[in-house]
Order: sequence, then C-alpha cells, then structure tokens
Amino acid sequence: MPYGIQIKFLPIILRKHGVSLSKISLFKLLFLPWVFKLLWAPLVDKHGTKKQWLIGTTTLLALTCLLTASVNFYSLSSLALMLFMQNICVSVQDISVDALAVSILSTEDVGLGNVAQVTGYKVGGVLAGVMYMMVHNSAGHGATYIILALVYAVALVLIHFADIHSLQGTLTPNGSSKHKPLKSSSSQEKITPKEKYFSTLFQAVTVEGSLWMIVYTCVYKCGENASIALVPLLLLDKGVSDTKVAFCTGVVGSLATIVGSLVGGVILKRFSAHASSYMLNIGRVFTMVCITILVGNLLSVTTTQDNNYADILICLCCVQLFLSGISSILTFSWMMHLSQNAPASIQSTNYTALATSEILGKLMFSSFIGYLPEYAGYQPTFYALLVSVMAVALMTFSTPKYLRGLGCPKLT
Repeated sequence: MPYGIQIKFLPIILRKHGVSLSKISLFKLLFLPWVFKLLWAPLVDKHGTKKQWLIGTTTLLALTCLLTASVNFYSLSSLALMLFMQNICVSVQDISVDALAVSILSTEDVGLGNVAQVTGYKVGGVLAGVMYMMVHNSAGHGATYIILALVYAVALVLIHFADIHSLQGTLTPNGSSKHKPLKSSSSQEKITPKEKYFSTLFQAVTVEGSLWMIVYTCVYKCGENASIALVPLLLLDKGVSDTKVAFCTGVVGSLATIVGSLVGGVILKRFSAHASSYMLNIGRVFTMVCITILVGNLLSVTTTQDNNYADILICLCCVQLFLSGISSILTFSWMMHLSQNAPASIQSTNYTALATSEILGKLMFSSFIGYLPEYAGYQPTFYALLVSVMAVALMTFSTPKYLRGLGCPKLT
C-alpha cells in the first residue's frame, strides 16, 4: 500500500504543488531499502520464523504510519524520512512473503502464486492511492496515514491467527530434490556467523543462471517504468487536471496492470516465461514507439488540439501498463522457478537477490530520469527510453539454454 501511494499518486500531488521534475525523481531514492533487501535476507533465512518477521514488520508499519500522520506534508525532508522508514519495514516484510511463496508453491502453481502476489499488491496500491487522493483533498495528509495504520492493525490480527507453520509443512521445497543441501557437518559449526552470512550470499548469487537473470531483471523495465512515471507529469504540464491524470493513469492504469497480471498467469499455463517474453517484448517496443511519436505531437500542437493527443497518450500509457503487468508475472515466475532449483536453505536469499536487482534497475534509472526532461526536454528523453526498451528485447535472444526450459508447463 505505501508503494502504491508513493509511486503513482504522490508524484502527481507534488507536481501540482510546483515541485520540480528532478526532485520528484529523487523521491524514488526512498525505495533504497528495497535494494538492500539482499543484505538482510540471510537474517530472515537464518533467524526466527517467517510469521515472527511478518508480525514484527507489520507492527512497525502501523507505528511508522502514525508517525507519518504527524509530520507536515509541505516539509519535504520530514515527509521523506517517514516514507523511508516505511520502505525499510515493507522491504523486510516482502522477504518473508517471498520466502513463504518459494517454500510452499509447487512448480505447477508458481504462475498462479505470482498472479496472487502481484495482483494483491497492485489492488492494495490502487485502493490506498484512491483513498489517499480522496482523503488528502478533503481531510488532509494526516488522516490518510491514520487510516493506513488501522489497516495494518487489522492485518496484524489476521497474521497472528494464521496457521503459517502447517502451511509450510505441506510441501517440501522444490530445490532440495535437485541440489544437495548445504553442508551441516561438524566442520560447519566452526564457521563464524560472519563467514556463514557471506557464504550464504555468495552461494545465492552463484546458483546456475542467476548472474544472467540478475542483469536481465536489472534492465528489463528501466525504459518502460520511466515512461510510465513521466507521462502523468507531462500531462500535468500540458494542463490536464490532476484529478483526470490520477484517475486515468493511477486507477485505470493500475487496473490495466492487474488485468495484465491475470493474462500473464493464463499465458504461463501454456508457455514458458522465456518463450512468452519474445512476443511480449515486440508489443512493448511497438507501444513505446507510439508513445514517443505521440509525445512529440503533444509538445508541438496548439492548446485546442491538446485534449485529443492527451487522451490518446493516456490510452497508450494504459496499454503499456497492461503489458507491464504481463511482463511482471512472466519475469517473477521465471525468477521463482530458478530459485526453487537452488538449495532449500538459500532459496529466499537467491530469490531476494533476483528481486533486488529488478528494483535496483528501476530505482536507479527512474530516480535520476527527471533531470533529463528538465534540461534536455521531454522528446529526447523518450527517444532514450525507446532505445532502452529495444535493447531489452534484443537481450532475450541471448538467454542461456538452462534458463530457457525453466518452468515449461506440462500440457495435457
């Protein structure tokens, strides 16, 4: 829910109040805790239960929401600090949720499991964003985060009574059958905690196929995500109302990603993630070409023609979000299949390494992309984004043979 607010709706409100494109982009750096998930993933793997981590992080989220409600919205530094604290809590919580998914999902259920995860967080983001826009405009910033704190309090009760332990016991981790477990002999007992920590990290990132996947996940959404972030701000600059932009790109756009996620789950029932990516990337490149051309037209027309081009651009942005939803399901399922083939004791660390690289790529690119339109203009920026999307499409042709066959459905 905090992610949905910060990524979709907060930039619109900040731009409405005159915050520069570069400062809005820098707000993406508040997601840095997601990049460092890999550093504390071994702690979640080795200490405590997943339920204990979920209870602890949800409690802290409720408290940070109450703290956020008390700060002045127009004090950007104070607001940024509170949002940063929220992202620390959510990033640790995400490790626990991913670890549960990796340990309980069978190969056949990975696609549907990822649909449930991705759709759930997107629905939460939409609901939180709509609530944020409505409550922020009528009752102010503080009331929004008090409501969020109450939501987390309810979630805390549900987690407390959930029988997570028995759920984990229903399936044996898939990775244990294809790899030998990590050594647990008396010689390992002499390894210091520090050595064990770095050994877990090293083994996680050197699982077969992981290095290529880390590079791919780091770049596969850079151009697309930057485009999705800049289009709403461009529309605001061209005089489109913030309400229309928030509803069309935030609410309708998020619904488009949810539909895309559902379609992605259906696709994975028939085709592997790698095979599906070929056709998907062609669609992504074509959509990006259309958006780049339309941005040029929108910037060159008179105000009487703005509305038509703006409406078409909104529609294309929703198409891009739809394809992004499919892409997320395909890629995260691909990642999960890879992690399930890792030794059971490092599965969540391996998956976290892959997920962290995905976040790192999007974060680093989108955090500084605001400087480009500010100094070079929107049109050159979108040309650069188009090149990025085309490069990713070409990269799928270099996929290692081992990764191409992961998660191939068993057709009957």
